[in-house]
Amino acid sequence: MDDMPRYWFGPRQYGWGPRQPLNRQGWLAYAVWLTVWLACFPFMRSLQHPLQSLALFFGMLTVLLVMCEWKGEPAE
Repeated sequence: MDDMPRYWFGPRQYGWGPRQPLNRQGWLAYAVWLTVWLACFPFMRSLQHPLQSLALFFGMLTVLLVMCEWKGEPAE
């Protein structure tokens, strides 16, 4: 067995910027997140509950950032 950790995303270039996917798991994670975001988009356009829409978007963004930090290569 390989003891080296397998990272899905490369190291962060600067700040909280996006990370480049390193393998198919990283690309799949981005694709799944984008698909879920597009599926939720009609609910986020609700004018009756704008704060819920904003909370949903920032919640999804937080999930993406946490996943990238968790499965991403640490900066050197």
